Amino acid sequence: MCARYYSLLWLTTLLLWAALWWQAIPLPAWWPLILLAGWATADAGSYVFHVILDHHIGAERSAMARGFQEHHADRLKITRESLSQVLAPVMPLLLPAWLLLSAPAALGWIAPGWALYLCAVALGVGFGQVIHRWSHLPDPGPVVIALQRMGLVVSARAHDAHHRPPHGSAYAIVSGWSNPLFDAVALDRRLSAVLARLGYPRVA
Repeated sequence: MCARYYSLLWLTTLLLWAALWWQAIPLPAWWPLILLAGWATADAGSYVFHVILDHHIGAERSAMARGFQEHHADRLKITRESLSQVLAPVMPLLLPAWLLLSAPAALGWIAPGWALYLCAVALGVGFGQVIHRWSHLPDPGPVVIALQRMGLVVSARAHDAHHRPPHGSAYAIVSGWSNPLFDAVALDRRLSAVLARLGYPRVA
């Protein structure tokens, strides 16, 4: 129930935010590129976060990490969860950040370009698991399929590489844009080495 309220509150503030932009905040000239930059940032962040959850947090310590690690064995588990269940893990973190962003932007304390960029990042973070879920559905619907074909959200084909043992590539779950670059430079192994030096060795 708490997850449902968090999700409804976030979606409500999202609609209010859209209305605010439409009525009061001027869109920057390069707003499409700003949105894409924020979306790409969220995708890159999902890669890093996914590596940490998959390999550096024990399942007994974190329900979110347990969910990601169990997902490797049961890749359709996410498709059996409700929307509120999928959104629940990130809502307690995202909702306060979203509200803290909305007020300064509405008051003009954040430049419109930066506000729009942060808005796109928040959208990618907030809907990352929903997009991840779409990539596992056999038929996510024509609109989602169109978005996948345009490369705006990660497709089943692009995400499938992550589910081939040892699950060491294609960690990004928003658009998948960062996967080729980060896989090419072995970012997962480099990040794991840094985390191990900081006292967080691989546990999975």
